[in-house]
Amino acid sequence: MTVTPYIGPHLDVGSDFIFFKIDNMGGVEVIGFEHIKDFELTLKIGKVWGKLT
Repeated sequence: MTVTPYIGPHLDVGSDFIFFKIDNMGGVEVIGFEHIKDFELTLKIGKVWGKLT
């Protein structure tokens, strides 16, 4: 599954893949994660992010 992490309501900060194993009984297990890409943050967003971390 491709996921897009974000800051705030809609500011994309990257792209990742998460791999799941789903069995026939409905069990779901995360079996892998791969970071694909970072998106550059503008100076203003970078300042906001710095306050959040």
